[in-house]
Amino acid sequence: MFITINTQQLTDKLRGPVSIIETKQGMPVLSNVYISVSGGTLRLTGSDLNVEVTSVQPIGSAEDLQTTLNGRKLADIVKSFAGADEVKLNFEENKATISSGRSKFTLTTIKAEEFPLMEKMEEAASAQIEGEKLYTLFNETSFSMATQDARQYLNGLYVQVGEDNKITAVATDGHRLAVAEESVKATTKPFNAIIPRKCILEIKRILMDDKDNKKKLVDFSCSNKKIHFKIGDETVTSKLIDGNYPEYKKVFPDTLPNKLSVGREALKTSLRRMAILTDEQYRGVKLLLGENEIKLVTNNPSQEEGDDLVSCEYSGDALEVGFNINYLIEVLDTLRTDKVGLSFKNSETGCLITGGENPSSPQYIIMPMRV
Repeated sequence: MFITINTQQLTDKLRGPVSIIETKQGMPVLSNVYISVSGGTLRLTGSDLNVEVTSVQPIGSAEDLQTTLNGRKLADIVKSFAGADEVKLNFEENKATISSGRSKFTLTTIKAEEFPLMEKMEEAASAQIEGEKLYTLFNETSFSMATQDARQYLNGLYVQVGEDNKITAVATDGHRLAVAEESVKATTKPFNAIIPRKCILEIKRILMDDKDNKKKLVDFSCSNKKIHFKIGDETVTSKLIDGNYPEYKKVFPDTLPNKLSVGREALKTSLRRMAILTDEQYRGVKLLLGENEIKLVTNNPSQEEGDDLVSCEYSGDALEVGFNINYLIEVLDTLRTDKVGLSFKNSETGCLITGGENPSSPQYIIMPMRV
């Protein structure tokens, strides 16, 4: 069977399915992309058993086909044809020929029956959200997810859709907490889920790679074990992380009498200066809070020191509090307001950071550290 397709289109459609493929795994077929042609539509699917990504492209072929090819090799071959208008794929019993112009490659296939496609979800709650809002929601929170924590539920993003057509995203690694909220277009019923990191990163990539996707409505549905997103011509299906997410609202201090307002860029610039003296083992910075300025102080085991002053507006007690400097910088990188608010109960409890113009969402809690 022959398929002829535009080179750039095939390159684009392979990006998602190939990005999900794990280089080290025990099943050879998981190195492959599942290729299906039915009803004149080409479907390309990649999977790591936990997350599955599918992209579709109309090709006008009248024949049906199901097979698999090595995903990364196929993607690299097609990329090598950059500048050529078309790519031709000729599928035979146990091999496929990929050619363009005078260049030709032959890859072996693995039977489609061996590819572990995910089963369709049943009894799923569903909702819609604008792509721009979904990207913002994930971008404002996902950096606070844990990485390879023994508590699996911290390695994902907690998402809750309520009856008020609001969607809340929460991420924490035990040392910091990020919470953000957006509105959804419609929902069939409330639900909550812990979505794995890899799925979240893939959704963000899809929304970033094609700016038109941010303008589209994203359909998503969730069952007890899986969640499914449809964004333009791509779909992402993921298993959920099993477990009970921590009651994150209890992390917020009940009273925050010490309040500070400061220019976001000025504080970020000062923190980046202080970061020059930090390293992988020592990432601390101390904030000394006064009425009209913050003094930032850092040092390291080599007895090197740095300090800086940033103008601010502060009402409260004189405080000295230390933080992981990376956590502060990541929050300031994510916020887009000119000013940010930092609120403290005391030097021993978490600091609440919000955007100056919109203090309700997103919100960040960073726990103090000894410096």
